[in-house]
Amino acid sequence: MSRSKPKYFLISHPEQEFRGSRLPSKGQVLRVFMHGHLTESKPTRESAKITANGLLDFWSRARIPTTRIDNVVTKIEKLANEYRNVKRNRTKLQMSYRMKEDIFKGDLEDLFDIAHQNALSMIKNSEDVAFLKSQREDRQSSCMGSVDKKLAQTETRNRKANQSKEKLKEMEEQRKRIMEAKVALESSSSDERDEDGDDCSLITKHSTHEKKKRVNILTPEVSAALDRTNTSHRK
Repeated sequence: MSRSKPKYFLISHPEQEFRGSRLPSKGQVLRVFMHGHLTESKPTRESAKITANGLLDFWSRARIPTTRIDNVVTKIEKLANEYRNVKRNRTKLQMSYRMKEDIFKGDLEDLFDIAHQNALSMIKNSEDVAFLKSQREDRQSSCMGSVDKKLAQTETRNRKANQSKEKLKEMEEQRKRIMEAKVALESSSSDERDEDGDDCSLITKHSTHEKKKRVNILTPEVSAALDRTNTSHRK
């Protein structure tokens, strides 16, 4: 036999996750928060973070821009603190406490609004704008319909196209890097060949100069001429 869920003051039974076709109310947020904080004995901040993540995921399905997660966590902790104060004073009979309790209980069905401050101008789809406005005014007047298959297919194609563009861009950048490296390598090899060629040329010229044969200019005719003019070999 499974253990029945506990029932908490004003908010009834805790909930493990957000369900339904409308944006979560303050009461739903408290029920999910209490599941983590009391049922699973998690610290206040950790339970608030878990609740915030689930809340942001739900709002993302509604295609409505939201505030940052740290703002959402702070707002959840503030709501939980208000709930603790009301709960702490539940046995007091003063009229002021009873009025605060009634007001808090009435607000539990209101939207727990985490929309971005410029959400209405950021949303492109007019139906999403109308949905957010109706949820703020009367949550029971509207709900999220099934996902638009045509829109989903378009978004999938766009996502794949963007991924292909990124891949092509990366491949082109890689090709350019390879070409630049190849050009640099060829330039370096050419410089080395030029230096080696100059050295070889010098060595060749030097060797040729050393190996040049000596020419004997003292032919018999020259010797006879030198004798007639009394010119010695040294002169």
